[in-house]
Amino acid sequence: MQRIYLQNTKFLNEITLTDKEIYHQLTRVMRARVGQSVVFFDGVQKLDFLYQITGIDKSSVVLSLVNTIQKNTDNGNIILYQAFPNKLSKIEFIVQKCVEIGYHKIVFFDSDNSQKLALTDNKKQRLEKIAVEAVEQCGGNLIPEIQYLETPSTTNLISFEQNNSYNIVCHTDGKDSLSLSKIIFLNYDAVNIFVGPEGGFSQREIQDFLKSKYNLVHFGDRILRCETVSSVIGFYILQT
Repeated sequence: MQRIYLQNTKFLNEITLTDKEIYHQLTRVMRARVGQSVVFFDGVQKLDFLYQITGIDKSSVVLSLVNTIQKNTDNGNIILYQAFPNKLSKIEFIVQKCVEIGYHKIVFFDSDNSQKLALTDNKKQRLEKIAVEAVEQCGGNLIPEIQYLETPSTTNLISFEQNNSYNIVCHTDGKDSLSLSKIIFLNYDAVNIFVGPEGGFSQREIQDFLKSKYNLVHFGDRILRCETVSSVIGFYILQT
């Protein structure tokens, strides 16, 4: 069943939608008809609102509430700190897949090996739209926050809002790092994951992480692409 993100709406027993974009999505994209059911969510509550279309005219759609469904699809508290990759398409891929998996927040930042990317307001709006569409598709309810930071110090990235968080730095060298399979995440309220750009983090950044007692983690003998790492590790953590 089609799910649609509907923000700043009171989900009353009967609602009339006049927003042009929502109207277009319902009547042109979905080709909805009277009697058809649609699910809405607001990106804040862990609730789905099941409505049935009772009327359609040239500028509005009228719907009646059928049921309110409690959801439990957004229980993880994983935050991704992703160094900027070298292409916008990789950022789009990272946002889409991390939202589908269930990340709570995504933070992009400049690291020593990052290449400069010009993220205009239009590009940021596109990333937000990708996030919304990913939540609509995957059955989630909460829209993750996306931030963009330019910081000269990697260790200043975390504000430590959680007192009991586990900080993971994805590393390509297995000599000084832990195997992901050896970590027990159930003992922590949140997990912060740091992923470097193409080529990984610099030695200076690795030393900064170690001084701050962050945990270096490797994936065995395989070296994953920077846009693949966050999906693999996030899915693994949420399934353990």
